[in-house]
Amino acid sequence: MRAVIERVSEAPADRLGALVAESEQQGFGFVRRLVDEWTAGANRFDRRARVLFVARVGDDVVGVCGLNVDPHADDPKIGRVRHLYVLVRQRRSGIGEQLVADTIEAARGRFERLHLRTTNLTAARLYERLGFHRNRRGAGPHPRAGSDLAVTTSEALLERTYAAFNARDVDAVLAMMHAEVDWPNGMEGGRVHGHRAVREYWTRQWGLIDPRVEPRGFTTEADGRVAVDVRQVVRDRAGALLKDEMVRHVYRIEDGLIRSMEIRPGSGA
Repeated sequence: MRAVIERVSEAPADRLGALVAESEQQGFGFVRRLVDEWTAGANRFDRRARVLFVARVGDDVVGVCGLNVDPHADDPKIGRVRHLYVLVRQRRSGIGEQLVADTIEAARGRFERLHLRTTNLTAARLYERLGFHRNRRGAGPHPRAGSDLAVTTSEALLERTYAAFNARDVDAVLAMMHAEVDWPNGMEGGRVHGHRAVREYWTRQWGLIDPRVEPRGFTTEADGRVAVDVRQVVRDRAGALLKDEMVRHVYRIEDGLIRSMEIRPGSGA
């Protein structure tokens, strides 16, 4: 039976008993701490930047994962993925991945970047498949041993990309792209590959026209790609309007960088 992921809005203590017991047997105290903090009112995941999900199979809660402002970062735009635990018997069934993916989605519009820490190599590999990477700058002061990982939320990454494009800051845009980025040549047809080819294409384009792009909405497709509805306004170098239309840009993001983009027709201006 496939797990159902649902957001918790009521006291979880009576629902998380099996997770508390097993996690403590495994030597982990964070699920107990989650319940204790909720009971004491310290953290009930009831504010805009706080979310708690559980995974349910039938009537049984088999996993949990939370999202908070990162208390170690001193920046309200940085969130922290917390308290991920899945019952041993339910592991390798995709439940952990479902929980983390839904938590990342919940961070959209709330945070620009997510941090977490793990001492478990298998968990680290899961996080890395979902776009997290080792945070070389550190995720803030934290006393426990383990790996700091971070991910830039797709919305924040792409909003910065569009802003840099409109500012004609090609170096800033390329810094947000994979070295082997696969990019559409929307002006001449075909595709270009890699930073150098993208730079040459945009330099050529900006010499002929003056495009401006404004993201209007973000959605996630079934395959994990991020679709952005974009208003595209194109003028010639003298300022005359050539095009004002809605298009859809569909991105694949890997390791916190743009790996590829596809252009589709939009739904109208």
